[in-house]
Amino acid sequence: MTNRSETFGISIYLHPIIFRFFSYLFLFIRLASRKQCFSNYICAFMIELAFISFLLQEIASSICMTSSASE
Repeated sequence: MTNRSETFGISIYLHPIIFRFFSYLFLFIRLASRKQCFSNYICAFMIELAFISFLLQEIASSICMTSSASE
């Protein structure tokens, strides 16, 4: 019973990660192909901010999940 609930929790946890990864990838492709940006540096900075926020969000959610699982 415990293994089943853990597997279910992992699958619920992985779906948002995959969805967010592809949404940021789509954002990267849109910004890279768009010519309306002020310069390439601003586009690169926006892409970097998106990936950094993605990584920080995943680290924070994994810390929250491990702390709630240990309780």
